[in-house]
Amino acid sequence: MTRLRPTALLVAVLTAAVLSGCGASRDAQTYQRRIQGSSTDTGVGDLRVRNVSVVPPEEEGTYPAGSDAEVKITVASNTREPDRLVSVSSPDAEKVVVLVGGRPGELEVPPLGLTGNDVRLRLEGLRAPLRTGEYVRLSLRFEDNGTAEILVPVELTGKPDRPIYTAEEGDDHEPALQAPTGGHGEGGH
Repeated sequence: MTRLRPTALLVAVLTAAVLSGCGASRDAQTYQRRIQGSSTDTGVGDLRVRNVSVVPPEEEGTYPAGSDAEVKITVASNTREPDRLVSVSSPDAEKVVVLVGGRPGELEVPPLGLTGNDVRLRLEGLRAPLRTGEYVRLSLRFEDNGTAEILVPVELTGKPDRPIYTAEEGDDHEPALQAPTGGHGEGGH
């Protein structure tokens, strides 16, 4: 039976402990916080602004400049006092309107509660085209809890907003376009 020397045993135990601890801290490369592509969350005072995202465009994956876009938003309160959104603005739109049930209204945050799904913000007169996956800036000012400056992503749809190229050659030795479904386009190459 082979006996390990106390020093060799100590080195083996310490090496195992060090190696098993690699990456265990929050600063480890494998545990980096990642930005969610479809929505953003933030806090302001006793409020939590959650699941904020721009509804994706239906056509072509882009909102043209001058068009309107809706923003989903939920606000939760951790206090016994109600609050309300007194102003909302964006440098990326001419105007921002609060919609409650699809009509202009006020965003009221109930005490120890949250706003319903029927509250949205409408970005009116986008200053530049806005694509799926891009962001708009919003400033939300609440009466009692202060102001939050947030980046709000346009929700990802899974549909490509640009041509997809394959590794194959097409006409004129240019990369061939791939149909969005992954199959071949018209003409059945």
